[in-house]
Amino acid sequence: MGRAIVREATVGVRPEDLVVCNPEDAWFGGKLAVAERLGSQTYGYLETGDARMLTVEFPRDTTISVGDLIHVRPNLDAVHVFEEASGRRLN
Repeated sequence: MGRAIVREATVGVRPEDLVVCNPEDAWFGGKLAVAERLGSQTYGYLETGDARMLTVEFPRDTTISVGDLIHVRPNLDAVHVFEEASGRRLN
Protein backbone atom coordinates (compact mmCIF):
# COMPACT_ATOMS: atom_id res chain seq x y z
CA MET A 1 0.00 0.00 0.00
CA GLY A 2 1.41 3.41 -0.97
CA ARG A 3 1.67 6.42 1.27
CA ALA A 4 -0.05 9.71 0.56
CA ILE A 5 2.12 12.75 -0.01
CA VAL A 6 1.55 15.46 2.56
CA ARG A 7 2.26 18.95 1.33
CA GLU A 8 2.25 20.76 4.68
CA ALA A 9 2.75 19.39 8.15
CA THR A 10 3.00 20.67 11.71
CA VAL A 11 5.64 19.33 14.07
CA GLY A 12 4.79 19.15 17.76
CA VAL A 13 7.17 18.64 20.69
CA ARG A 14 6.26 18.90 24.37
CA PRO A 15 8.39 21.17 26.60
CA GLU A 16 9.73 18.18 28.57
CA ASP A 17 10.95 16.58 25.32
CA LEU A 18 13.31 19.43 24.38
CA VAL A 19 16.97 18.95 25.30
CA VAL A 20 19.49 21.77 25.77
CA CYS A 21 22.36 21.31 23.30
CA ASN A 22 25.16 23.14 21.51
CA PRO A 23 24.23 25.51 18.65
CA GLU A 24 25.43 23.09 15.93
CA ASP A 25 22.90 20.42 16.97
CA ALA A 26 20.00 22.79 17.73
CA TRP A 27 16.66 22.85 15.95
CA PHE A 28 15.62 25.98 17.84
CA GLY A 29 17.29 28.70 19.81
CA GLY A 30 16.42 31.93 21.46
CA LYS A 31 16.89 34.33 24.31
CA LEU A 32 15.37 33.32 27.63
CA ALA A 33 12.61 35.86 28.32
CA VAL A 34 11.03 34.27 31.42
CA ALA A 35 12.16 31.60 33.89
CA GLU A 36 9.22 30.21 35.87
CA ARG A 37 10.47 28.19 38.85
CA LEU A 38 7.73 25.84 40.09
CA GLY A 39 9.52 23.68 42.66
CA SER A 40 10.00 20.34 40.91
CA GLN A 41 10.85 21.90 37.54
CA THR A 42 11.51 25.20 35.82
CA TYR A 43 9.81 26.36 32.64
CA GLY A 44 11.74 28.68 30.38
CA TYR A 45 10.16 30.74 27.64
CA LEU A 46 12.44 31.50 24.70
CA GLU A 47 12.01 34.40 22.30
CA THR A 48 12.68 32.77 18.93
CA GLY A 49 12.24 35.71 16.58
CA ASP A 50 8.55 35.34 15.78
CA ALA A 51 5.39 36.21 17.69
CA ARG A 52 5.36 32.93 19.65
CA MET A 53 7.62 31.82 22.47
CA LEU A 54 9.06 28.33 22.76
CA THR A 55 8.46 26.64 26.12
CA VAL A 56 11.23 24.42 27.49
CA GLU A 57 11.12 22.40 30.72
CA PHE A 58 14.36 22.46 32.71
CA PRO A 59 15.35 20.48 35.81
CA ARG A 60 14.66 22.08 39.19
CA ASP A 61 18.34 22.86 39.83
CA THR A 62 18.98 24.57 36.49
CA THR A 63 21.18 27.66 36.49
CA ILE A 64 19.50 29.53 33.61
CA SER A 65 18.99 33.29 33.80
CA VAL A 66 16.79 35.70 31.87
CA GLY A 67 18.74 36.92 28.85
CA ASP A 68 20.66 33.65 28.34
CA LEU A 69 20.84 32.32 24.79
CA ILE A 70 19.48 28.76 24.89
CA HIS A 71 19.74 26.14 22.11
CA VAL A 72 17.52 23.05 22.10
CA ARG A 73 16.77 19.98 20.03
CA PRO A 74 13.90 17.55 20.42
CA ASN A 75 14.15 14.01 21.68
CA LEU A 76 13.43 12.44 18.27
CA ASP A 77 11.34 9.65 19.79
CA ALA A 78 8.94 12.30 21.10
CA VAL A 79 8.39 14.36 17.92
CA HIS A 80 4.79 14.35 16.66
CA VAL A 81 3.91 15.15 13.04
CA PHE A 82 0.41 16.28 12.02
CA GLU A 83 -1.08 16.84 8.59
CA GLU A 84 -1.79 20.57 8.33
CA ALA A 85 -5.07 20.32 6.43
CA SER A 86 -6.80 17.68 8.57
CA GLY A 87 -4.88 17.82 11.85
CA ARG A 88 -4.47 14.04 11.62
CA ARG A 89 -1.40 12.61 13.37
CA LEU A 90 0.98 11.03 10.86
CA ASN A 91 3.37 9.17 13.18
